[in-house]
Amino acid sequence: MLNRLSKLVSKIDFETINNLLSQPTVFPDILTFLEEVHEFMGRIGLYMYEHFQVEISRWIDDEVEGWNYLQIKVILLGGGMSEISRRGIDKFMLLKSLVSIATQILPQQLRREVVVLVE
Repeated sequence: MLNRLSKLVSKIDFETINNLLSQPTVFPDILTFLEEVHEFMGRIGLYMYEHFQVEISRWIDDEVEGWNYLQIKVILLGGGMSEISRRGIDKFMLLKSLVSIATQILPQQLRREVVVLVE
């Protein structure tokens, strides 16, 4: 499973991954989501390391004790920005598509614990 994850994510926060591995029902759903993200990105002509990167970490709200979320961040590289612009897509449309994928794949309870970002 970690091998699959390393192919889907360019930057991994190991504390977050250890936390995911300790939740055997959550980790496969996250992997499936990441695979679907890659499939979607490929369909619109974007490829990892050439056009985008994916990071997984834990977002912690310092102002509210106990609030933290799994954060999945898609970072568009220079070539990625050019490609989506050429296709008439902006970051918000891309985010909307990724959130839609998350809605279809991730169970409702897990969706409440995940933040999806596009930078």
